[in-house]
Amino acid sequence: MGADVTTAHKLMKNNVDNDEYLLISENSILKNDMSKVPSWFKLQASSMNYENVGKINYHYEKFTELLNEIPELPPRKKLMDEPVQFTISYSMPHSLESTFKLLSSLERKHEWIEGAKKINFDEIKIERIRTTHECITPLNKLHIETTIIDKKGSNKIFG
Repeated sequence: MGADVTTAHKLMKNNVDNDEYLLISENSILKNDMSKVPSWFKLQASSMNYENVGKINYHYEKFTELLNEIPELPPRKKLMDEPVQFTISYSMPHSLESTFKLLSSLERKHEWIEGAKKINFDEIKIERIRTTHECITPLNKLHIETTIIDKKGSNKIFG
């Protein structure tokens, strides 16, 4: 594995009395431009003697104080247990059969859903109850699951 890998493993066993910190070997500091680090970044020097390696100098920064400065987030709103159900109504100058084909075609769904850019779905699966797909909009992804495919009189309901 090499001496660098051995040194890296040894440095994991150090005398930093914190679980949240960044540790940088002195060799790394000497090889890099440390002038661009943020002002809050105050490295503390330390070293350890390791068997078969010798003394290794390193510097570390504890993150505990930084974590204490992060404001507490408000509690998350509970998401609804039940999926949201809604109805979209359109008037289309086509026959009922061709309108149903358009509305039930995942390949063409982006044509009639405002803002939809793309529909991701499994082309191998036949559209039926419990089939899922994603509607991609500029702001997010909508996860959609088919729940109803029904014929009632002259109406066809597709959900």
